[in-house]
Amino acid sequence: MLHKPELTDKLKSLSIDRTDAPLFTPVEDKRRRWPLVALALLALSALGSLSYAFVDLPPLSELADSLTQRTSSPNQEQQAAPSHKVQLASAPVDTVLPASQAPTRLPAGQRIIGSGYVVAERIVTVKPEVSGRITSIEVELGEQVRTGQVLARFDAVLLETDLDIAKSRVKKAQAEVAEAKAALEEARDPLRRMPILREKGIISEATFNAALLKEDRLESSLLRAQQSLSIEELQVNKLEQQLDYYTVRAPFDGVVVARLSDVGKVLQSGLDGGPPNEGLVQLIDPDRLLIDVDIAEVNIAVLKPGLEGVAQLDAYPDKKVPVIVKSIVPFASRQKGTVSVRLSIPEPLPAMYPNMAAKVSFQLSQSN
Repeated sequence: MLHKPELTDKLKSLSIDRTDAPLFTPVEDKRRRWPLVALALLALSALGSLSYAFVDLPPLSELADSLTQRTSSPNQEQQAAPSHKVQLASAPVDTVLPASQAPTRLPAGQRIIGSGYVVAERIVTVKPEVSGRITSIEVELGEQVRTGQVLARFDAVLLETDLDIAKSRVKKAQAEVAEAKAALEEARDPLRRMPILREKGIISEATFNAALLKEDRLESSLLRAQQSLSIEELQVNKLEQQLDYYTVRAPFDGVVVARLSDVGKVLQSGLDGGPPNEGLVQLIDPDRLLIDVDIAEVNIAVLKPGLEGVAQLDAYPDKKVPVIVKSIVPFASRQKGTVSVRLSIPEPLPAMYPNMAAKVSFQLSQSN
């Protein structure tokens, strides 16, 4: 059957070209697939409830997720997730050497420096051993004193009165002892002749025994008098020692560097405590001076007792004073990062005084 060209064109215009437009849009396609997904989930849940006791199936959530991924849009399945390459930056790591390999000394030729002050190894704040009022101070500021020299005196009127009373009691006890001795001698003189008189029958046995008894009583009285005398003498010695406490003396040869009290002031006994800065005077031994310096803790490992160095005082910048490490205080300052080192001075300067500022340096050699 032959067709005309016009009829053929009309038939083509009435045909549907499936390649140009999809049968369903993506949204409609998803809507049509969701009922299928729901039916599949219901079927799976029913199947799982029936075979739960016999078959070890994976969780329903995993099956649902797998089914959802399979029924998703083809465009979403074909889309590849962008790959992100993560590069981890390696942080620098500090190498920590063992203690045996860590550097413990500075190179030879290096210097270690420190600063500090001159100190007196022997410095004492003199305090009285008894409380009382100062009646006199016998020394002046800067005066050199000797051991046992009087520094100050305290009011001791009441103690002196007690001492006088005690001495009077001693005299009384001495008189009682003398009286007891005389009575005993008086009783012993006739007793020496009584044995002969008793043999001749001149005196009776009772008279002789009474004389012996009297001698024993007089000996006991003499012993008691002597004991009383010893007690009174001990009391006098005690009061004299207490009275000596009211006179303060220098404990060693030194120089008065501070006068802390004046006449008329009442001081508390040093044995009872009191403020640390309260006392009579402050003494130092000028022949025993040291230097205390602070050394950085990173350099303390190379310092050892006996190491020699040089000190320069701010008061005498043109003079160098040899010093030797005497001791290292085993305690570091957290705030300053330093360790205190004490230095001895073999030959101190003539006019070197405590609290003078000093700078110290140590030259390291190969042997150090």
